[in-house]
Amino acid sequence: GKGVYIAVLDTGLVPNWRDYFEEEKIATEFGRAFLAAAALTAHYNPAAWEYDTNSHGTHVTSTIIGYWFYDLYRVAGVAPDAKVIPVKVLKNAGWGWTTDVVAGILYIAELYKEEIETGGNVLEPKGVINPIIISMSLGGPVPSELEREAIDYAIDVGVIVVAAAGNEGEEGMSYPGGFPEVISVGAAGWTGEWSMPHWWRDADVPEREEGLVDQVYVTNFSSRERDGQELDVLAPGSWIVGPYLAYGAAHPPYWSRGIPGQYYYLGGTSMATPHVSGVIALLLEYDLKDEQISLTQEIIEQILEESALYIPPGEASVYSPIYEDYVTFNWGDDAVGAGLVQADQAVKQVGKVLIDTQGNG
Repeated sequence: GKGVYIAVLDTGLVPNWRDYFEEEKIATEFGRAFLAAAALTAHYNPAAWEYDTNSHGTHVTSTIIGYWFYDLYRVAGVAPDAKVIPVKVLKNAGWGWTTDVVAGILYIAELYKEEIETGGNVLEPKGVINPIIISMSLGGPVPSELEREAIDYAIDVGVIVVAAAGNEGEEGMSYPGGFPEVISVGAAGWTGEWSMPHWWRDADVPEREEGLVDQVYVTNFSSRERDGQELDVLAPGSWIVGPYLAYGAAHPPYWSRGIPGQYYYLGGTSMATPHVSGVIALLLEYDLKDEQISLTQEIIEQILEESALYIPPGEASVYSPIYEDYVTFNWGDDAVGAGLVQADQAVKQVGKVLIDTQGNG
């Protein structure tokens, strides 16, 4: 992901984010907060992006660029050399206003298309933060035309837009993920979860299609596609480990059973979304090596879908540490999109797609 920026529109980062991320991986110069209600008070802080107490944005960021596990070792991210732009559009309580999300989208779109005047008085793109991806692990039940117009504008400018499908299950997708033009992400899990201690690090996940396809399941919460909506791909979104200091490390989430700590398993399409944003950064880095920016939203969506591993409708029995028993998951074709995202296969397709679109092959 080197040379690629990913704008994470979320809750921002916790104050001690440097304990988890290398400082050069966070584009602090572009970090912003858009909190309309807070802007009306004397306590508004434009640097509020690094004063989050929710930790949602921190966990999402950790999937993209990786993180330090205390001072013991580093967990690699999907795109460890990408740069994250933290854009706080959600309050520390974890919710926010559509207008703030729109403000964040437009802010990044303007950064992308920022221009300079050349000697011939011609405006040309700066290219300072090109290419750039907007990653939104957020959503609401009602489509907003204002939000859609902002997204369309960002895509027209050249920004790639990715969003969570939502955690509403059979109720359908949330927005903006439900908009067809957005690259939307549902949540998949692995049937080998909790199969052994440290399973997420030590257990062996099949790499080949014939072994993997039967071990992937779709979570019950992952939103199903409904009329007028478009679910694109699935990505890991069940029991994803990362730094999570909800209300401080001394006050752990309820599912940790009172054990203090700084790292927790989270599940949701919020966790699946940064996996796909990271994969897209790999595609854009490949494109950058040819010194050209020719991958558009439409082409990237095509690559992700054509290279995905299709997961047929089915069911799976998976152990749940919450219920301390096996739980059965069922899903239909409306829950899988094109299938499970495959980073290696997607990168392999970039060269072919670029040749085809340029008419050279």
